[in-house]
Amino acid sequence: MDRAIYRRSSCTDRSRGVALLMVLLIVLAVTIVSAGFIARADVELACGGNMLLHAQMDQLAHSGLEHAKGLLLRPQGVSALQINGTDWYWVGAQRMPLISTSDDLYDVSVARDATDYCTYHVACEAYREVNGKRLGQTRLTADLRLDPCIALWTKVDTTLRQNWIVQGDVRTDGTLTSQAPTASLDGDVFATQLIGTSVGQTYAAGDLSLTWPPVTSTYSSPLNPFSTVTGTLSGTYSSNPKRIYKCSGDLSLAAGTTIQGMLLVTGNLTVTGSGCSIIAARNLPALYVGGNLLLDNASDLSITGLAVVDGNLRIHSDASNVRFVGGLCLGGAITETTPDASGNGNRGTLMNDPQWATDGSRDVIEFDGVNDYVEVPHHPSLCVTTEATVMAWIKTPRYAYPGHNYQGILAKSNDSRSYSFYTMSGGNLHFSTGPYPHTPSISSGSIPLDEWVHVCAMVRGGAHVYFIDGAPAGSGASDVTLPGESDTAPVVIGKASEDNRQFAGLVDDVRIYNRALGDEEVAAIASGGHVSTGLVGHWTLDGPGSQVTILADPVKASVVAYESGVLKYWSPAAGAFFRGIQRQ
Repeated sequence: MDRAIYRRSSCTDRSRGVALLMVLLIVLAVTIVSAGFIARADVELACGGNMLLHAQMDQLAHSGLEHAKGLLLRPQGVSALQINGTDWYWVGAQRMPLISTSDDLYDVSVARDATDYCTYHVACEAYREVNGKRLGQTRLTADLRLDPCIALWTKVDTTLRQNWIVQGDVRTDGTLTSQAPTASLDGDVFATQLIGTSVGQTYAAGDLSLTWPPVTSTYSSPLNPFSTVTGTLSGTYSSNPKRIYKCSGDLSLAAGTTIQGMLLVTGNLTVTGSGCSIIAARNLPALYVGGNLLLDNASDLSITGLAVVDGNLRIHSDASNVRFVGGLCLGGAITETTPDASGNGNRGTLMNDPQWATDGSRDVIEFDGVNDYVEVPHHPSLCVTTEATVMAWIKTPRYAYPGHNYQGILAKSNDSRSYSFYTMSGGNLHFSTGPYPHTPSISSGSIPLDEWVHVCAMVRGGAHVYFIDGAPAGSGASDVTLPGESDTAPVVIGKASEDNRQFAGLVDDVRIYNRALGDEEVAAIASGGHVSTGLVGHWTLDGPGSQVTILADPVKASVVAYESGVLKYWSPAAGAFFRGIQRQ
């Protein structure tokens, strides 16, 4: 019998091969997956390292911004780049580490805004330097606003006139009244009260934590020697190193005077000409005045730096382009004056802020009928003894008379009562001279309301004589003797000496003569002519009002003071914040 022969099934061989192949595939898959996990872990570790690096560079870049903030808030002690010889602020630096041994560095660049002196454009780039290459670079840009930053600081109630501009914050220990448009007061106001509007917010004065600048009559600097000045200065005053020009007493500046350094005046400072400039040296105030700052003819005046005035600021009504760049700290009041065109220097001061106005072709002054007027100090030239003439152009609104029995046009009177010129409730004119009792008189004609009319009254031949629009308007007896120089009262325009006798309306071209004019002379003046003989006071009241700009500049107004050997830094900027931070 044949022996049986057994062979492996091909199916069995295939099953084992498939199994082996599956095992190999599984091993391969596990290997690949494991390798993928390892690679992914490496990538994640690398990404984590990059994220950490960028986070660290972000923090470093923010630190660079804060570095710039600190040095711009306190610029007195840092090295400076001078731009056009007048600006000094930290412009930044390169390759700065927070730790001296660190490879983490940052570059900072700073540029001041061309128009807003309280804003700086800051850029900071942070990076890690490895083998000369920069890794993880982060670049941040931002605008740094120094705020609050004081442009004007006053200690009493303050009024900003119609043509004034303040860019920066204002602090006053009283009430701030702004007669200017809203955009002209571009900053926050720290005051008891704001009457008017501003671009910024209003806060209590105590909310500003800033001390009055340490600048007094004893101010000194070891780096800046003194030079003594007196009388009236003219020309250019400059030296190297910059000096403190000191006057013990009153001082005047003639037209075109330039001072580079500091001007320190213990008395009054009077600017008598246009085109003057005071430019502070670095860390010095521009100006200190222990008395009053009197800007009598001060167009094109520029004071660059911190100006501190213990007294009042008096400014001519037609002064234009007066600029304080830095900051103005004022202990007294701001008043505006109107000139005397007679040549006698009897300047009038605007009291309680009457308004300059234009009516048709006339530049005039407007009184509210409540409490504002113009005051001219007593002077012998304004006193009359036997004869006198007073006149003015007036326009009274139709609502004026019901609340006022008398409206004072012009007066010079105390208890002696030199002369007082009124309109009356019925539209007549009333002129009184001498002390009570006296014989009253009124005009025979009445003046029209709400239109311009020329009014005149005089003492002539022992009688009061009236004119309306150049024509005679009656007369009345006068049995008094004018007191002359014994009357030391001021001349007031827009009111009488008595209370509740203020003028409500427009006034123009007020004149006082120390003689009685003839009829033809009065008619000539009412027709637009001019008579100069005997003219002792002439107030055209043309305005347009002083034009003053005060710009906060924390760099120029930051000073160093030495008090009893102690070094003190002062800046008008009490804080700062970043706005518009962006990653580049």
